[in-house]
Amino acid sequence: MKKAKNLINTSYIAEHNDKGHLSIYYSGIIDSMTISAIFKQVENYFDSNPTSSDTKTKILGITIELLQNIYHHSLLIVSENTEYPQFFLLEEKENNYVFTISNVMYKKNELSLKRQLSDLNSCTSEEIKKRYQNRLKNRNLINEHAGLGWIDIRKKSGNPILYKFIPKGNIYSLFTVNVIA
Repeated sequence: MKKAKNLINTSYIAEHNDKGHLSIYYSGIIDSMTISAIFKQVENYFDSNPTSSDTKTKILGITIELLQNIYHHSLLIVSENTEYPQFFLLEEKENNYVFTISNVMYKKNELSLKRQLSDLNSCTSEEIKKRYQNRLKNRNLINEHAGLGWIDIRKKSGNPILYKFIPKGNIYSLFTVNVIA
């Protein structure tokens, strides 16, 4: 298998679903241009629909964190008969916004990510806020990013980060995340 550059076609589905709610789908390579395009599409939706600025800020923040996570930590694997594309979906359902992302990662990194997400999911809202503040204060001492994105997603959504790993051979796993905000 090899790392691919722009070998997978990209696709978008309309900004509004049949009920007039936000629905953005993207499958393909997520690069800086894609992040900007998806972010702009979400921003335009909120600019043209009556929504509180808090909701807009929250959804835009989660959108950028999830897309950056894919961009920075994903492998794009293309073999002769299998593609594992990067995937982003944002849907407005009832009174919630539901995010689904998927990307390929090395199986060897699963355990540490499972521990990190499980630990975050066991925290109360107050504990999440404290972790966020501590991470901001100490991020130069640790690592520039060091999990701040997951903490921010958990903080902004107010809900656990749902995830699963699907084995793809001996080396890779498909990492799928659902966030409800």
